Amino acid sequence: MPLVSLWMSNNVLGVTKKGVASATTVMLGGVAGLIGSHIYRARDAPNYRFGHMFNCVCNAVIFVLALVLNLYFRYENRRRDRNAETSAHDTATLSSEQLEELCDNRPDHRYTW
Repeated sequence: MPLVSLWMSNNVLGVTKKGVASATTVMLGGVAGLIGSHIYRARDAPNYRFGHMFNCVCNAVIFVLALVLNLYFRYENRRRDRNAETSAHDTATLSSEQLEELCDNRPDHRYTW
């Protein structure tokens, strides 16, 4: 959970957007704890196959999503690097308030992966 929160906070700019993303991350962690307490049922003892399979599927989904995000962030950073020369001129003409409104669409923003 701490790594997911850190990754999210590094890749989202803007106060409101970052607040919503942080709240959503914490909320999903809480929901995961709630679900986790119900997937290991007494009737599945002693092997708890349902609970283990549920966890494996969830981990696989998380892995695939993280991989897709990683590839997207790399692609987006390369695209922004190619356009860096023209966008540097554009950002120089913007005020700090206008740059803040762009959030993570700022031309000088790079994603961490």
